[in-house]
Amino acid sequence: MNESEFLSTTSTSTTPLPLIDNSAFQAMFPYGEESPLRKLFQIPESQKLYKQANLTAATTTTTTTTVASTRATILTPPAPITLPTLFPLMLENSFKKLFQLPQTLVKSDKVPKLMGSPTWRISHSPPVSWTYCSPSCGSGDQAVDEETALDNALNDVILAVNSACQALKLAPLNDDKVHIKYKPSSILLEEFGDFYDRYNYRYRVVRNAIRYRVKKDKPGVVEEYADEIEISFQANYMFTKAVWKSFATEMTSYLTKEKYMYVRSQPEMISHSVNNATFLLFL
Repeated sequence: MNESEFLSTTSTSTTPLPLIDNSAFQAMFPYGEESPLRKLFQIPESQKLYKQANLTAATTTTTTTTVASTRATILTPPAPITLPTLFPLMLENSFKKLFQLPQTLVKSDKVPKLMGSPTWRISHSPPVSWTYCSPSCGSGDQAVDEETALDNALNDVILAVNSACQALKLAPLNDDKVHIKYKPSSILLEEFGDFYDRYNYRYRVVRNAIRYRVKKDKPGVVEEYADEIEISFQANYMFTKAVWKSFATEMTSYLTKEKYMYVRSQPEMISHSVNNATFLLFL
């Protein structure tokens, strides 16, 4: 048989293939409700209902789109917000609500501000060493002249400032950072004798502070004597007004207990530098 005869015979052959007898296969895996394969691959009823609902929705969508092409009806639910998108948003809003100050509080003076380089004015009865008497009428611990009295006052204030720094756990300040504005007075004390100064006054000492004075023409009238001093210093410390108030209390306490200054009124902060940043202090 040549090649052409072989191809002709192959292409024109229409003999059907024998059918496979599947009776044995049916015997092993019977059809019907009790079929092991049916039970193995049976779809739960909940999934059937879910698929049926999706099929109905798809059919409805297709019909609606065909009938009214100018108006699309979307029956599928919108995509839910995923956790990576939702969680940062919730977290951000929570922190904002937690730390955000009310606008009425931000715009008011109740929000504490940071202040530095304060200056205090103190009304007081000065220690004896902060005064002098001229000419040559000094007694007790009085300084020999005005310059010495001023140095005594400055040295005592420097010690008081550093005592307050120590009480508040702050580093001490250099002497050149502390300044005072004070003019010592020439004062004639009762200890010098039965004399009066050129203004017809003489002064009385109580616990080493010059507390009272008596006028020559009114010997039975005792007047309280007070002077003023301004204390300031330059430092990098920035605190709230409440902290500076504690600082001033420690400073005047030292001057009262250790240097015998009698405080007539609480220290008044008359100037300071301001940091505009809002400061919250939780104690």
